[in-house]
Amino acid sequence: MNTLDAANLGRPTILERFWLRPVDSRRYSLLRIGFAIGCLASLVHQWPHRLDLYSASGMAHNAGIRSGLSWLAVFRVFDSDWAVSVLFVFFAAAMTALLFGFLSRAAMLAVFVWLHASSLQIAPAYTGWDAVLRSVGLVLLLSPLGQIWSVDACLLRRAGRLPSTTAPVYGLYLVQWQIAVMYFVTAALKLSDTYWQSGEFAAYFYMSMFSLFPNPIYAQWQTVSLLLSYFALAAELSLPLLLWCKRTRLLGFVVGGALHVSIAATSIIWVFSVVVLALYPAYLDDEEVQRLVAWAKSRFGRS
Repeated sequence: MNTLDAANLGRPTILERFWLRPVDSRRYSLLRIGFAIGCLASLVHQWPHRLDLYSASGMAHNAGIRSGLSWLAVFRVFDSDWAVSVLFVFFAAAMTALLFGFLSRAAMLAVFVWLHASSLQIAPAYTGWDAVLRSVGLVLLLSPLGQIWSVDACLLRRAGRLPSTTAPVYGLYLVQWQIAVMYFVTAALKLSDTYWQSGEFAAYFYMSMFSLFPNPIYAQWQTVSLLLSYFALAAELSLPLLLWCKRTRLLGFVVGGALHVSIAATSIIWVFSVVVLALYPAYLDDEEVQRLVAWAKSRFGRS
């Protein structure tokens, strides 16, 4: 082996530096917490309809998708009314364990089983936020989950071990790209729609069954409808870029917050807003997390 080979031995490649660069593991902890909150919101939303969607006596039992990893379709095996309720409670407990970081890897596996089983079972009622959660769930199943800010970290310290303070960055990149693709694809589909092009969509939406306060008066608010429709389009087209760039990230959080909070406050699809906003911590870098922690400590104390 010559001198040059010896010098390069063990040196990470460009791809390794890109994918495996160590970052503050608290970034994964924030993402784990947000993801668990989004999953719990989806489960709570489905709870009143669980028997209709999941049990053998329900309307959607024979409409589920039967392809791809069908062995995860646990609701095909446990499909009685009481079994469906028990499974919902079990998966809610797994999401809560993931939220607090207790047996995080096992909890994440259980949550992914829930997400995939739902996609196999409730095809007629499957939504955009279900697809986002399943995609991000697969990423987190194969990524670090952040040992900081978890019950697992407390157990490690009691055992005389220290939790890892760094983790490879690849999972955060994949979640960022997932959110960006979601926004770009959604905006592209809207740009080809006549009602979005004319700015009439918001008026029709707020007169529909999806509105919390449906009223024909919205048909007369043409200027308001135009502004709301175009704001939503502009936000979805710009948010991936705003969130990626450090200089505009705060603006991205403000624009995204305004978009999703307004959706949650005026429509029945509040779960979508909760799910997407809960994944925004994936965009925070090490310095921003450190500033956030410092602010929290000054505001609420060290605990």
